[in-house]
Amino acid sequence: MLTNYHERKKEVLNEYDEFVNKIKRLENTFVDAGLPSPISQFKSSLDDAKRKSENIRIDRFRLMIVGEAKSGKSTFINAYLGVELLPMDVKQCTSSIVEIKYGSEFRLVATFADGKQEQHDGEIDIRSFLKTNAALDDQRRKVNIRLPTT
Repeated sequence: MLTNYHERKKEVLNEYDEFVNKIKRLENTFVDAGLPSPISQFKSSLDDAKRKSENIRIDRFRLMIVGEAKSGKSTFINAYLGVELLPMDVKQCTSSIVEIKYGSEFRLVATFADGKQEQHDGEIDIRSFLKTNAALDDQRRKVNIRLPTT
């Protein structure tokens, strides 16, 4: 059964807010009784829950798409996004980590292994950059590494 995303989001956030209120009431009960609060033992877990609730509030999600080479990961991501952004080919063509974030415009900030960064703007420029730089070239794809046997 499909549910409406916004209704489910509201429901989850209401549950979280209710949980926070219960935790505050519990802590106040201990303080009013002159006892040390047991809540401090769970601070890291509560902080983690708070961060996750904030990500839900701002619609930030982390998805990791993994699979064997040439299994259609880039094709799936492009279909999900509704735009052909990642390169697709009959041979392996996306061999780097690509992080995609929602924004009001197309912008790519590439960070290379040496720490150098490059910025590219616009769908066409980004698509061209990814096709050129996000893949192993044929020369490197054919490298065979052999370890010495002992």
